[in-house]
Amino acid sequence: MSSQHPIVPREKLDFGLDGDIPKYWLEGDAFKSRFFDAMSIFFPEGERFFITCVRDFRDQITDPQLLKEAKDFTRQEGQHGMVHRQFNDRLKAQG
Repeated sequence: MSSQHPIVPREKLDFGLDGDIPKYWLEGDAFKSRFFDAMSIFFPEGERFFITCVRDFRDQITDPQLLKEAKDFTRQEGQHGMVHRQFNDRLKAQG
C-alpha cells in the first residue's frame, strides 16, 4: 500500500513565531483571528491522539513502505504539535 501523496517531514521549520504576532493577525479581522486561535488550542491534543493511535498499531505493520509512511506521519504530527504549542504560547503572552 503506497500513498499517492507521500508525507515529507520537514527539517528546521521556522514560522517566525519568535517575533511579534499581531493580535488580529488574519487580515486584521478579530473574528477570523480568534476563530483560528481557538482551533489552535485544541490541535496539539488531537495530534497527540493521532500519534498514539498509529504507534499503538505500528508493530502490526508488515509492509515496509506503509511502516515508513506511518513513521513519517507520526513525525509530521509531532512537528505540527510543536508549532501549535509555540503559537499558543505566543497567544498566552499577548494576554
